[in-house]
Amino acid sequence: MPITRLSQRALLILAVGSVLGGQCAEHKVFPSRTPPTCLHEQVVVNDTFKVALSSAPTSGYGWQLIQLPPSLKLNNTDYTPARHCPPGITGCRGVQTFVFDVVTPGAGTLQWSYGTMWATASTVAHCIDIIALPSPTRP
Repeated sequence: MPITRLSQRALLILAVGSVLGGQCAEHKVFPSRTPPTCLHEQVVVNDTFKVALSSAPTSGYGWQLIQLPPSLKLNNTDYTPARHCPPGITGCRGVQTFVFDVVTPGAGTLQWSYGTMWATASTVAHCIDIIALPSPTRP
């Protein structure tokens, strides 16, 4: 599956249900899978891409990155509540975003678990097989 280039060479993958009140028609939305079947993506060294997952961290549950391939570097994580959520409401859904830099060529799997920070078991709930290709040479 080829990567769709977004502004500033970013990839946005929205996963696991509706995000921001269904306001995601222009983005890919992937249903949750039990057990998960990994998505497959190709990226290029020196690119940056984002993975955005539906989440409700104010209820105590959120996504934890449990496997990071050596070809990637986690640059940033962020949470954005859905627009329809009043401030301070517990349990309101939103989007948890992970930003990655592609640092070297290689292959590996990004894996996340979904649960509480204090849970001891980590079951893979979402995964993406990544192939990081070398940057194209410029003549």
